[in-house]
Amino acid sequence: MLPQYIYCYRDSENTCPLVSSYVLTMGGYRMVFGLSWLYHYLVMPYYLDVSSLVSGILGIVFFCDYLLFKVSKRSTLSHMCLSVDDTIREAEEAARDIVAGEAILLEQPSTPRGVAPEKFGKSFAEVELSTDVVIYHRVC
Repeated sequence: MLPQYIYCYRDSENTCPLVSSYVLTMGGYRMVFGLSWLYHYLVMPYYLDVSSLVSGILGIVFFCDYLLFKVSKRSTLSHMCLSVDDTIREAEEAARDIVAGEAILLEQPSTPRGVAPEKFGKSFAEVELSTDVVIYHRVC
């Protein structure tokens, strides 16, 4: 259901009743599934399927967040979901470029990340960078 939620987060102005009906129906089903496993956990602790319980709880959380998004146009999980989706999309494009044998351009970040050069005894201005853009090629 996460791809459907991400689609709805990205296209919040979509008024198509078919999309909303599908997401509400499937999300409601996942919520009932989660409540069922929560009931199993509370009433029958000897019968425990951890993966189903975790999946059910996540289904409840995401569906409640989606309902909050539909009602109040704000969401606590939408920013995280969209940033993870964008990162996965960028990684997929980079993997396709590598397979196709095309060069990948990686830009240097505007602010240094990782271990600060000062930890090695030199200021950031003294550290010589070979180029602003790193180009990787496929090695045959």
